[in-house]
Amino acid sequence: MLGVVGYLWDYPSPLHLMAFMRKYRSDAAGTTFTVVQVNGGGYDPGNPHTEANIDTQYTEAMAYPTPHIRRRTSDAAHLLQHRPRAVGHKRLVLLLA
Repeated sequence: MLGVVGYLWDYPSPLHLMAFMRKYRSDAAGTTFTVVQVNGGGYDPGNPHTEANIDTQYTEAMAYPTPHIRRRTSDAAHLLQHRPRAVGHKRLVLLLA
């Protein structure tokens, strides 16, 4: 079993995982992951985030057939002060709450 953690609105998409696996790891096209919510962590697969998708797709492709658990932590706003965000895709800034 492999655990992958997600922070601050980083939601992976099961549909994107399926498409990725069909294209790059066809022997594992039916793989999926389990989501465990920790401390009120949410999960909205209809609103996926690129980083979460990449993390999930590559860990699934490399570690198949190992089961994956995606742990989602709270999306508390006070944690934003520790998270760099891309601004205009040209530079990173640190958002302070």
